[in-house]
Amino acid sequence: MPSTFRILIVEDIKNTLEQLFDLITMDFPDSQIDQAATVREALEWAGKAETEGWEYDAVILDFRLPLDKGEHPEGSEVLCRHIQQKMPHAFIAHITSHPNDKVVKEHMVQMHREQVGYSAIDLSKLEVIWPEKLLKKLKEFLKGQSLETRLKAVFPEALAARAGMGRDRVRAAGGITHQLAGLSRDIIDFWPDLNDKTKELIRQFFVVKEDGKSVTVSLK
Repeated sequence: MPSTFRILIVEDIKNTLEQLFDLITMDFPDSQIDQAATVREALEWAGKAETEGWEYDAVILDFRLPLDKGEHPEGSEVLCRHIQQKMPHAFIAHITSHPNDKVVKEHMVQMHREQVGYSAIDLSKLEVIWPEKLLKKLKEFLKGQSLETRLKAVFPEALAARAGMGRDRVRAAGGITHQLAGLSRDIIDFWPDLNDKTKELIRQFFVVKEDGKSVTVSLK
C-alpha cells in the first residue's frame, strides 16, 4: 500500500523550500505535501486541517519566520505551540541557521523535552547533510507510526497488554486476512527505515528474518 502522509513545510527561503519539497516528494510520492513561507500561511493550512477534521503527520518548521510576506523573520515559537496543541501526534522538525542560539535551545528544552530524538528534532542548516538527516528521521517516524497504528487495529488486545495473541486468536478476530497481508508487505518495505523500538514491537507478532538486503516476514 502507498505511504500516504500529510506533511507541511514552513520555510521562508524559496530555494530551501523547493529543495525540501523535491526531496520529500521523491520518498513520499503519494503524500500530501503543503508549503508555507510565513507564519500566517502556516496557520491557514493548520486552520484548514482543523476545519476539515484531519491533522498533519509531520511539520518541518524553520525556526525564524516572518509573520507575513515582506516582514522581518522572527521566532516561530507561537506557531510551534499552536501546532502542538492542535496536532499533538505530529512529528515536528525545527530547522535553523542558528543552532547555538539561546532561544532555539530553550525552546527545544521547554516545548519538546519528552519528544527530542523521536517526534521532535532540531537540525542545523550549517551541516551539509542536514536534508538527509531530516529525511531519515521523517521515514523512521512516519513509517513507524503507520505500522504501529495498524498493529493496534489488528492486535488490539495484545498491544494493550503487551503480550502475544497467537494465531488462533488472530483468526477469531475475523476479516483481517487482507490487513495482515498488507501489513506484512509494508513491514518488508519499511524495515530498513525503522528504529529499534518499532522493530521490537513488530517482532512481538511476526517472525522477521534478515538475510543481507532480503527480509522475510511471517506471523508468529
